[in-house]
Amino acid sequence: MTTEPATGHATDTGPGPGPAAPEPPVEDAPRPPRAAREGSVDDLAYLIDCYRAHGPIFLIDQPGELARKEGASFTVLAGPAANTFTMKAASMHQSDVKLRSDRHWEDFSSELKMEGHTREGEGHRRHRTLTSRGYARSAVTGRIGDMVRYVEEQVLGWRPGERTAVVPAIQRVVSEQLGRLLIGHPAGGYLDDLVIFVRTTKVATLLRTEAAAALSDPAYIRARDRVFELGHKAIQARRAIPADAWPDDLLTDLLTAYALGPDDEPSPMLMAATVGPLLAGLETASYRSAFLLYLLLNDPKAAARVRAEADEWFAGPLTWERLKGADTLRGAMMDALRLYPGPSRQWYTAVQPFVFEGHLVREGDSVIVVYDVSHHLDELFPRAAEFDVDRYAPPRMEHRQPGAYAPFGVGGHTCLGSGIAETQVMVNVATILHHLDLAPDPLGVPFDADGDAESAVHVGVVGRRTHP
Repeated sequence: MTTEPATGHATDTGPGPGPAAPEPPVEDAPRPPRAAREGSVDDLAYLIDCYRAHGPIFLIDQPGELARKEGASFTVLAGPAANTFTMKAASMHQSDVKLRSDRHWEDFSSELKMEGHTREGEGHRRHRTLTSRGYARSAVTGRIGDMVRYVEEQVLGWRPGERTAVVPAIQRVVSEQLGRLLIGHPAGGYLDDLVIFVRTTKVATLLRTEAAAALSDPAYIRARDRVFELGHKAIQARRAIPADAWPDDLLTDLLTAYALGPDDEPSPMLMAATVGPLLAGLETASYRSAFLLYLLLNDPKAAARVRAEADEWFAGPLTWERLKGADTLRGAMMDALRLYPGPSRQWYTAVQPFVFEGHLVREGDSVIVVYDVSHHLDELFPRAAEFDVDRYAPPRMEHRQPGAYAPFGVGGHTCLGSGIAETQVMVNVATILHHLDLAPDPLGVPFDADGDAESAVHVGVVGRRTHP
């Protein structure tokens, strides 16, 4: 199967490719080709066109706020070979690290009052190790019944005949699930503040599609302060009970590892890590649950198969062991993540010169890895634009091709909570389809996958489903 575009980078079919040709020495390697036309790093179709034209490495110019932080010209790595390369080149567990992302995250860290914290190096590796248990799928699979109940409490209030915005409702579900199961404290009345904080920091400090002045807006500043207030409340509530009665969850791991500061004030690292799962869930599990619902409602045959699996699951014990055997639901969830993986750009700075696919990346160059380009290549995922719930089952197993499938990123910063997010998406959608008869948006308004919650997925509520 071809895994690179037909520009001299292809690996043809047959008995299998031979050993890769050695890269030229750094001093002899040419610079990457420059994209012939202007475009935006936020325009996936443009990046795929560039990949087709130039291969897995090319240069593009980017004016505006992004240039203010990253420079006006940067190197793009895209496609399966780029994903495979980045797995090692940006891994904190490798001694020969070529790419670091800490510069790109400086402004975001500042908004969390973590100016001295870096997202790279030994300290960050220790933090990821410390939180790996709290973010593991097993942190929620023992409480699937509670997760279902939080969904039911929210969506069973949807009224027949109404047009409903899905993302805001699922954000309330996800914040309840993550708040109660990971830090023992629900978001409650702080949900709107979490949403404002996440959306503003995303566009102003990471994507830089809005000017940094957005961080000075009074509404944002109030929301940021209330996010910290929520973190304080969660920590105080946990410390109010004897330590030997603390549950085995993420917050307990954090309080055990990070000492309190003067006057028993939480350190910036402890505070950020406490609210971290709530911030992350609003951009992952919430939107991905809604996108999966949208895809299924527009594919009635797939929806019927998933609904049958959901009904079968609800007919017995509500356990993860039973739900993970719902093959159609799992395949639907995986293809929704392929089509709509969420933030799918990772910015780096080259910390040493290196050669990738015959082209030189210089020390200090700004590099962006676009890891979802591979998700939209027909040579990896036949009819890639189509939603197909059977891609991931034998004998196809399309996601198993090297570098093809990376919905949660690549390298040293893949999402720690990916297993929890997958579980939430499956539980949320199974519960909704079991209880409700839904239809696609009755107004037929195209949704904006990158927009705010109110401009995302809408559904029509037909009615409540009845079961024997």
